[in-house]
Amino acid sequence: MAVIPTLGVNIARLHESVSSLVRTDTTCRLALIIVWNDPRQPVPKFDEVTVLEPGMNLGFPGALNHARRRIDAEFLWVMQDDVRVAPDCLDNLLRRMSAPDRPALVAPVYLDPDGLIPGQSRGGIVGPDGKMESRIPAESIAPEYFDRRQRMDWVASSGSLARLSAWDSVGGWDPDFYPVIWSDVDFGFRLTRAGFVVALEPDARIEHDINGSTPSLLAHHLFARNGERFRFKNFPAETAGDSLPTDGDRPDANIGVDDAQARQVARAAGLALLDFAAYASAAWQHQERKIRSMGVNAPVDEGQ
Repeated sequence: MAVIPTLGVNIARLHESVSSLVRTDTTCRLALIIVWNDPRQPVPKFDEVTVLEPGMNLGFPGALNHARRRIDAEFLWVMQDDVRVAPDCLDNLLRRMSAPDRPALVAPVYLDPDGLIPGQSRGGIVGPDGKMESRIPAESIAPEYFDRRQRMDWVASSGSLARLSAWDSVGGWDPDFYPVIWSDVDFGFRLTRAGFVVALEPDARIEHDINGSTPSLLAHHLFARNGERFRFKNFPAETAGDSLPTDGDRPDANIGVDDAQARQVARAAGLALLDFAAYASAAWQHQERKIRSMGVNAPVDEGQ
């Protein structure tokens, strides 16, 4: 089962992702699901694809959980709408899944123009303080030289194949990492902390428009925000005394709010975020154009 949560509104790119999945060369049965996260937009027509419409923007992790509750399968192929897979990608992922270490999650790789797996692109190790200690591979490397036995705490979500028995045992993905970014770090980290193996398979290939569905300004914001959320959640002792508001800090905050009201607020928040994403993207691009027109080569201040 392949699941694509929509993160943007680039319909052409979504069609390319679906088309690559349809061209998958495998003897296994492959069903495709799209979780349509923007109820304001009309749903495109797709052949042989099931479209789930939750009526709100669930974000990436929330959409994956939404789809998982509706399927009965051994594996779930986690896709993004800016990813295209090679025809043999799935079979190579399945082959790695059947290795003696029985990984719970296996991710493919993408190659740069020189045919190398880019450094720091597909996984990592979390340090004892909850911050990223290292990323994998440490530097660009030819796929044939990548060590499949390399230990890691998490792998990138794009194109990853998850064993659903392991998925369920750790409670699935955490929708608090909304709408995206760090959710894959959290999911992989919880798997490895529970004793499961996560791995990269260099023979499984994808093409990925990195953050193609997440505007740059929003991505910078979410990387910082959700990174702190990860640390507060998984390393409470190391973050004691720091301050990050959570629902648990306000146990009575939702008294008197029924499910319908909560759903309405959640829907409004999701749509507001979509609007912010478009606005932030335009603002970021305007700033970059302005700097280039002035002939300045300095990088744009990410804090603005």
